[in-house]
Amino acid sequence: MKFGYQGGFNNPSQTYNHRGQIILMRFNNGQPNQLTQSVVGGNQVKYTRNLLPMNFYAQDQWTRNRLTLQGGIRYDHMTSSYPDSGIGGPGYPDAPQVVFYPAGSTQGYDWSDVTPRMGAAYDLFGNGKTALKFNLGKYMQAVTATNSDLDLNPLTRTAVSTTRVWTDLDKDFQVDCNLSQTTKNAECGDMTNKNLGLPVFSRTFDPGFVTGWGTRPYNWGLGLSVQQEVAPRVSVNVGYFRNWWGNWYVVDNRSTSLTDYTPYSIIAPVDSRLPGGGGYTVGGLYDLVPGKVGAVDELAQASSNFAEQKENWQGVDVSVMARLRQGITVQGGTSTGRRYSDSCALKAAVPEQGAGPTGTANTSIAGGSVVNPYCKVVEPYVTEFKGLASYTIPKADVQVSGTWSSTPGNTLAANYTVTSPIALPSLGRTLSSGNQTVNLIAPNTIFADRRNNIDLRIAKIIRYNRTRTQIGVDIYNLTNTDVVTSYNETFVAGGTWLRPTAIQPARYARISAQFDF
Repeated sequence: MKFGYQGGFNNPSQTYNHRGQIILMRFNNGQPNQLTQSVVGGNQVKYTRNLLPMNFYAQDQWTRNRLTLQGGIRYDHMTSSYPDSGIGGPGYPDAPQVVFYPAGSTQGYDWSDVTPRMGAAYDLFGNGKTALKFNLGKYMQAVTATNSDLDLNPLTRTAVSTTRVWTDLDKDFQVDCNLSQTTKNAECGDMTNKNLGLPVFSRTFDPGFVTGWGTRPYNWGLGLSVQQEVAPRVSVNVGYFRNWWGNWYVVDNRSTSLTDYTPYSIIAPVDSRLPGGGGYTVGGLYDLVPGKVGAVDELAQASSNFAEQKENWQGVDVSVMARLRQGITVQGGTSTGRRYSDSCALKAAVPEQGAGPTGTANTSIAGGSVVNPYCKVVEPYVTEFKGLASYTIPKADVQVSGTWSSTPGNTLAANYTVTSPIALPSLGRTLSSGNQTVNLIAPNTIFADRRNNIDLRIAKIIRYNRTRTQIGVDIYNLTNTDVVTSYNETFVAGGTWLRPTAIQPARYARISAQFDF
């Protein structure tokens, strides 16, 4: 049996060395339509959190006749704390009031979970040639700098920036309004977050979600496979795998209700490149009523408080491993799978779903925005191919190896700028927060080209006494494939939508030497 403890101290942080007020301007076809005003205080602002994971585990393995069992259990405990932090002060127009949070004065994580892991392997015929395998385990979602929507840092939850509509009435490209005023004035619309620079959290977290037992987001992983020896030193493995996620959370703006979001639709432009040539209706869009713009009081909580949310992935892997005579190794296989997600019931109850002025969003790939109508995503099954081979030429001591991969292209979007005149026929008024970006085609409708790649390595081994020198050359993209890897996904009727913006790097070689003694 094996018992263990894992602990750590993680201190991910971001430091901004800006000082004073920052204004960013946004243009559409050369015309101003939005500005972002940000404020920081002091010489620098630090977004820091101290993560303290503490984990205990126990595991064992038992073998009886042809059956081997593995079992384990793990206790995960996660806490967080935050050092002294603050913004604002004299000289900062949008934050004249010093906002200061002493260490230990704000909410942090306090998660506890017990998770199982188990596995089994069975020698089907007792001859060591056919094995049935099973594994099942539960895994907790990591808390890192990348999932900032789960960051309880007080500065992250304080409004240090906001957007507002900007109409350059006199065409002088100067912002002619009182930026300190939160409501509409002169050329500026309402702030989308009127808490800018105030000691008010735009987002709070339900204690029932960020503390306690069994509330932390997780995923289960299941694997079933059979491995068969088909010839001496040649085996085939076929496996089915499934992952599913739970403890989803959603961000609800408590300053608004469902009736404050006006549903509307748009008509896609007529363009032969769009499905059916365009001209179809894109619905499922929402716009906040003007009187509620800037009112922000977000509560992050379990999405199950409102409706059920689903997401899973399943697929089949097939691989072949051959260790032939004379040092030849060949391995290859396919991986076929798809992801399914559905948050439509949740979006019907909470249209904003965390896509609010804080700039953060739920972790689900489905829904999550007032201008994303695709709350249910069913990916088609796609297949990835990979292979490798290696051989050492006897006597010459020359190693030759190569890898091959064929990867499906990513799904592409048609990101269309929706202005008030476009939304007006359905919405019946102008957009409350200015232009919006809407994807005109459902996910997994159009894909980038498949990427095929072959890499080759040739290395000569030189042995002298007790030393070994290896001189090699690696050739990447051997066939010099120029497949497109990035496209312009901004849609303008008759414009440059889907024009390539990047291709796979051209063939190149790298020479290396390694000396062992």
